[in-house]
Amino acid sequence: MREPINPPENSVADLENEKAVSSLLQKAGHRPDLPEEDLLQIKQAAKAEWRRHLSQKKGASEVHRDSYKWAWSLAAAAMILLALGIGWRWSLPSDFPSSSAVAQVQFVQGAASLFLPGADPEPRSLPLANDSKIPPGSILEIPATEDSGGGLVALKLTSGASLRLAAGSRLRAQGPSKVALERGLLYFDEDPTFHDGLALEVETPYGTVRHIGTQFEVKLSEQPGDQEANLRLRVREGLVEVDFQGTSHRAEKGIELAVFADGSTLRQEILSYGPHWQWIQNSAPVMEIEGTTAFDYLRWVARETGLELIFTSSDLKTSAGTTILHGSIQGLQPQQSLAVVLPGCDLQHHITDGRLEIRSL
Repeated sequence: MREPINPPENSVADLENEKAVSSLLQKAGHRPDLPEEDLLQIKQAAKAEWRRHLSQKKGASEVHRDSYKWAWSLAAAAMILLALGIGWRWSLPSDFPSSSAVAQVQFVQGAASLFLPGADPEPRSLPLANDSKIPPGSILEIPATEDSGGGLVALKLTSGASLRLAAGSRLRAQGPSKVALERGLLYFDEDPTFHDGLALEVETPYGTVRHIGTQFEVKLSEQPGDQEANLRLRVREGLVEVDFQGTSHRAEKGIELAVFADGSTLRQEILSYGPHWQWIQNSAPVMEIEGTTAFDYLRWVARETGLELIFTSSDLKTSAGTTILHGSIQGLQPQQSLAVVLPGCDLQHHITDGRLEIRSL
């Protein structure tokens, strides 16, 4: 008959561990429940490690004694994991009023961090997640990466406009209509149909960018190479103004404006579509097509790709406005989704010279 093995008495170190875990749990407060798939992974990992530990060649009493201590360590680690929300959604401090948020995260790819505002010289960093609220004064940072499909973030401003950030970017969200680009690449898109009258200001060390239109890209280079501008502005739609060193420069649709540190500028024409805009499609929040019309969907694709939407007949355009879509395009980029959506509407598309032509199937 095997004698029952009593758990060892708690040592001073064990009691300290208990106090530390208890303190962490109290400070962390309530956290949202983990999804079943995450819980399953945790359980499987714990079970595998438990079996590995028991398979070690030790004496029976030693195994049981050490296993009890190890089980406590595992439980403590699991409690810390749940308390801190490691690998799961983060939440803002409880005293942050969501109504004061200047933006909400719509899309995140790769690593991205949010530094909350405050008097702390080393502000707390939190990982960005979909639907996260962005407080005024906070900083968003996306690490630079050599991978062309690296970090990307899409925000929805309180005005309803879309603001995108590429890898290597750092942005300070100063208010609902004012941001400061400290480095990297930014894209702004505001549908004129829903314009609320608030013009976005983008502050940079080489001028303040104000839009009088709706689609533009700003790139800030801290250490530009030969013949590379400190600030590069590309206007996809509308009109944008840059104020630098007391001089105002305007760029309209199809113009790239380069601003150099000495105040000089260089203008050249640029297409509103093509490979240099691909990162915009990569960072586009997925459109929920369920219940929307084919026309609204096609209009969205045209804005994201920079293509001009053309219907080969007025009847097709009218039909698209009354055709209701069903399903999802999750996981597809705007242009990719055309081949999935249009056949079900008895439509097909053809892209040539910047035109997205819609024809009967």
